[in-house]
Amino acid sequence: LESNTAPWRSRARDMETIPVVIYTQPEIAWVGPSESKIRGKLHNIGSRVIHFSNEMRNPGNTSNTAAVKVVFAKDDQKSVLSVSIISPAAGDLIGESVLAVKLGAPLGLWGNVPHAHPFYKSLNTMLELKI
Repeated sequence: LESNTAPWRSRARDMETIPVVIYTQPEIAWVGPSESKIRGKLHNIGSRVIHFSNEMRNPGNTSNTAAVKVVFAKDDQKSVLSVSIISPAAGDLIGESVLAVKLGAPLGLWGNVPHAHPFYKSLNTMLELKI
């Protein structure tokens, strides 16, 4: 693990990029430290909670309980620090969020990478409108 880690990342940071999924209905998944833990270390951060429709992928889904919370650095890059998802498919969606948090990817880059699931492109569009 150590040889695969970028030199500027600490081992503790790697532990914080392990995704957690609670398989309830809807599922709850997150990666990265909590917003309060991040605020204890960094003061210039922002967060957005965006509600989205599960109908993007499954029009027959009657459960519209879906939301994502993104915590990001308020720097020029708006680096992704933490992502939480509540959705019937949260466990499936959290994977690419892990990479975004691990790399500290800018919000724009995260949303503009081609994705198989329409959630990410929609999320990027919604974040750009609200930030």
